[in-house]
Amino acid sequence: MAASKTFYWFGISKLEVAAMPTSAGTNPTWTQVPSVESAALRASASEVKVYGDNALQYTFVHSPEMQMNVKLTKFSGPVAELITGNTAVSSASKESMYVMTNKDLNPPLLIARVTVPAKDNTTGVSRDLSLIFFRCSFRPIWDNFGSERGKATELNWVVDILSSTKTETGDPIPGTIDYAFGRYCKFQPSSRRFSSLKCGTASVYRHARSCSMTEALAVSCPRSRCFLTATPGSSAPCPQSAAAARSALGAPPSPALAGRSPA
Repeated sequence: MAASKTFYWFGISKLEVAAMPTSAGTNPTWTQVPSVESAALRASASEVKVYGDNALQYTFVHSPEMQMNVKLTKFSGPVAELITGNTAVSSASKESMYVMTNKDLNPPLLIARVTVPAKDNTTGVSRDLSLIFFRCSFRPIWDNFGSERGKATELNWVVDILSSTKTETGDPIPGTIDYAFGRYCKFQPSSRRFSSLKCGTASVYRHARSCSMTEALAVSCPRSRCFLTATPGSSAPCPQSAAAARSALGAPPSPALAGRSPA
């Protein structure tokens, strides 16, 4: 299906990291990086210009690169363990971790997900847009760790984003693409992660469990107070409102409703 979304975005609401999957079909376990001020993405490629007959003939583009510069104001021990490979030693009263070790020089590769507040250009509805990067390496994170008296600490992290032949779930990138650094994911409803669409007597609620997962679908009918979800074994719905709701979402008719007449 061709792209159809047009949107505006503003700022950043969340940065999360997760270990890379070891097998296909694995959903990442995300850990949020707290108190992120910014996560600015930089993309570039090297060029070789070919000249002849006293003019530019062609430009070869090669070796694409991506980096993300992160600013944050809160340190998290669990996040530091994940992105450096160092392990903290904890007791009832204190916690310690070695800094700038040999592991910092060869940190584990991680997945990163940036959540950006956005607005649908057509409807004006607030949404969350997810940017997922498949292979990320964090530079040593201890720069500016001490800060100075009378000033809030601001940490500056540099993240190298590397090309990958697999997605965040460990599945091969489909189609004719040889590799990718990441992808942006379709709109997800912001705030409560639910959006509502009225269709006749039905209220339709769409919930995206993950931008890489199929959306779950739930339909409630105020008239008969029945309820339908996409989960097998759910209670029987009102055929009229359920059919209208599924049609509004462009979903195929439910097998459970096949052959039933509207109530």
